[in-house]
Amino acid sequence: MTPENELEAAVRRVAHELDLWSEDILTNAERQAEYRRRHLVDATDPSEMMTRMTMMVSASAKWTLERLATHHGVSQRKVLERGAG
Repeated sequence: MTPENELEAAVRRVAHELDLWSEDILTNAERQAEYRRRHLVDATDPSEMMTRMTMMVSASAKWTLERLATHHGVSQRKVLERGAG
């Protein structure tokens, strides 16, 4: 048995003993999906509804967004919302 396998076996053994090993443990993707679901608001008021936005922008646009957010002491999301609102 290689040292890596021995270490993995030891971790599993300790986890079982501490009752930490379970099939209920979420993968990173599942944890991320749960986080996104929790942070999306299903509101009747459209101004409170959130949606996910993924896009590619130029590096200079990203740096400008970062500078504006830092300068005004707000999040990049706030800068976008103020500019688009």
